[in-house]
Amino acid sequence: MPDKQNVFYHYTSVDALYNIVSNRTFWLANAKSSNDKTEGNFSIEEFCDILSDVKHNIASPSICNAIDLFKENCKELHKSRSFYILSMTTMKDNLTHWERYACGKNGVAIALSENLFKTLDNKIFSLFRKDVIFDFNVIYAKEKCINTIIEHLTETFDMFKTHQNADIILRSTLSRMFYRISYCIKNNSFKDENECRILLDSDEMKNRLYALQKGIPLGEKYATEIIKKQYFNLLSCLSLEQTYFAPIRGEIRSLHHLNLSEIWDSDLIPEIMLGPNCPQSVEELRAFLDANGLQNTKITESKIPL
Repeated sequence: MPDKQNVFYHYTSVDALYNIVSNRTFWLANAKSSNDKTEGNFSIEEFCDILSDVKHNIASPSICNAIDLFKENCKELHKSRSFYILSMTTMKDNLTHWERYACGKNGVAIALSENLFKTLDNKIFSLFRKDVIFDFNVIYAKEKCINTIIEHLTETFDMFKTHQNADIILRSTLSRMFYRISYCIKNNSFKDENECRILLDSDEMKNRLYALQKGIPLGEKYATEIIKKQYFNLLSCLSLEQTYFAPIRGEIRSLHHLNLSEIWDSDLIPEIMLGPNCPQSVEELRAFLDANGLQNTKITESKIPL
């Protein structure tokens, strides 16, 4: 395992840890399950206001024109799309996260290596990462939102600037950005959580599946049978396609599975930390991890003196 790598932490209960490790699968919960009541209320009008600031910070006339056309024809957009998320944080051994997300300090924090997610990206996601699933830092400030939009528009334009439908592709990118950003903006009161997410756009996934099954052209990168086969293999490998249901925060909510069997090992999960009041036996946990492919995963205990 590399000496230096970025690690994300997913705070959860011991019961959830058991299910995650036993099935080598994380749950992507419906974004409506968020603890921020204002989340998901981001409007198209707010997005257009931000796009006005984007125009002042971008030099490409083609991108600016696409923004103007988008703003003229975006009123039909709505937020009824289905997004599913796995919430993580860069905060290690953090009391706020122990209290909010780990059964009142009785749970665990699962460390996930960013390097291994990059490996997954290279091995499996291939051309489909931005269409189906990707990591996203939660946005707490308007300035970060502007930078995110500029980054994606510029990247898209560089890729398709010679395409005969480049303007349509840019406007389609803006539509996707609106939907995805609307579920990555949280109230500034949650800024101390430093949340980042893996995000699944379920409706986008269904649209891609339908188009591929019907032979509808989706651009040059979807033209070959090999690409189509890779797409279906991706969904099968990660177990993403099917929708499940489970009780989450006292309500029955929909969810999707993210199966990581393809890369499951202690490089992916380098550490399990027990919460300040976690009753879990270290010896029993060690045996459990060893039996489930995590022989080199460290078991640590919170240093918070409670």
